[in-house]
Amino acid sequence: MLKKMGKLIKNFFLILIFFILHSCTFNYDDDAEFELSKSVIYKDKFIILQKESYEIDSNYNVILKGISGNQVLLDEAFYMIKSKDSSLQIDYFIVRCPTDNLIVYGSPELKEEDEPSGIVSIIISFGILIVIFALLFFFGQRLANIRNFLSGSLINSWLVAKMNGLELSFLDLWKLYRRKANIKLVIDTMITAHNSGVSLDATKLREIFLSGLDLKSMIEIYVLSRNAGLTAVTLDHLKTHQLAGGNPKKVVEALIMAMRSDMETTNEEIKLNLDFSTAASIDLAGEDVVEEVRKSTNYKVEATGLVKGISKDGVEMSIEAKITLLSKINAVLSQAGKVTVMARITKQIISEIGRRNYKDIIAEPFRITESVHSYVDTFEDAAVNVISIDTSDIKIGENVYAKILEENAKAEKLQREASEQKMKTREQEMKARLQEMRAKVEDANSKLIEAEIDVRKAIAKAFIDGNLDIRTFNKIENIKADTMMRKNISRIQVSEIVPPIQEEENEEE
Repeated sequence: MLKKMGKLIKNFFLILIFFILHSCTFNYDDDAEFELSKSVIYKDKFIILQKESYEIDSNYNVILKGISGNQVLLDEAFYMIKSKDSSLQIDYFIVRCPTDNLIVYGSPELKEEDEPSGIVSIIISFGILIVIFALLFFFGQRLANIRNFLSGSLINSWLVAKMNGLELSFLDLWKLYRRKANIKLVIDTMITAHNSGVSLDATKLREIFLSGLDLKSMIEIYVLSRNAGLTAVTLDHLKTHQLAGGNPKKVVEALIMAMRSDMETTNEEIKLNLDFSTAASIDLAGEDVVEEVRKSTNYKVEATGLVKGISKDGVEMSIEAKITLLSKINAVLSQAGKVTVMARITKQIISEIGRRNYKDIIAEPFRITESVHSYVDTFEDAAVNVISIDTSDIKIGENVYAKILEENAKAEKLQREASEQKMKTREQEMKARLQEMRAKVEDANSKLIEAEIDVRKAIAKAFIDGNLDIRTFNKIENIKADTMMRKNISRIQVSEIVPPIQEEENEEE
């Protein structure tokens, strides 16, 4: 690419130099030699004639001023700027002069309708070269594409397409080539589809190719759907599903399987009536749409495993059921699936075990399955149809109620023993307290006896001293007798309140 650019720029400048040299070529006459006047500017071998140094006569001759007695006629003079009044007056003349002397000859015919020459021609030539250079730079690749497009291989491909009866125009082939599509692959794919009785549009194929999809596999899937009779499936459907991350091949296989299943059955209630949008939604949801169609056409038996429950009389029962299911393909995404339905059935089996005695369950196990099936028929949001529920195994476990009673009895016994132990502890504490109180009573009695001795001594002294008479002494004795009687009565009452303690005490003694 860089080498081509270098050659292009080199040729451009060579042509530019040629035009400049050609435009500045002059003819000279050695007989006409004049010295330059002061009003004539000389610079780099170019003569610039100012207004003060020349004039034009009626015959359109250019006369140099400052040259005595001679007229200098300029040939191949180039004007740059005309005067504002559009007259023949010229602002500047530029003349090439190889020496210090001006060498000119001839008579220019300056006319108003003459084509511009000189520096204007240089500018025009320069502009044309720039335009050519730009065209080569910006459209060179496209011109090369056109050359390649018109090469023999592409024309041969187009002829092959026409010979095989394809409706492929030369413009369609050009559009495919511009998009850098594999034209041979496109034509081979169209021929394969055409031989299978399916016509394809080149525009659709170009769109699939530009989408970055596998054109061959996409057309194979489309031909498969058409040959199977799926007229509602289009290339746009397959392309959109593939771009969304789905698997169009599985979707088409599922549709074919569902269509054949509907054709074989006469029951309208179990017909699938599966369309492309539903199958595509199932596939995009991560489900195996082919497997879902199989589940919807073939019965499947699921086992619940051993479901444990407690009967009404407290016996543990284990029941295993076999459930025959048939999926509903149109409700796979929007309603409760197989796992949810199985969980509901298990819950209902446990409830039915709790409503019956274990003897009734053993005698008539079908009663439970009938009741569960009646409950399942009320499901309106299930994605599967429950065809049948059958009991396959029943096991009797331990008597939970008897075990609970036994555990309760043990707990009550332990509680009673703890209460008795607590009572014994309190009784021992009361005995210790009683002994303590008796010791205190004995101590008090000894002190009382000592006090009575002192009292008697005092009474005797009072008699001797004459301070106490017999009447007063008798009164004191009566009071003492009353006090003793009250004490005896109180002791009798205490013995009636705590007789066991006294009996145990007597036994210990």
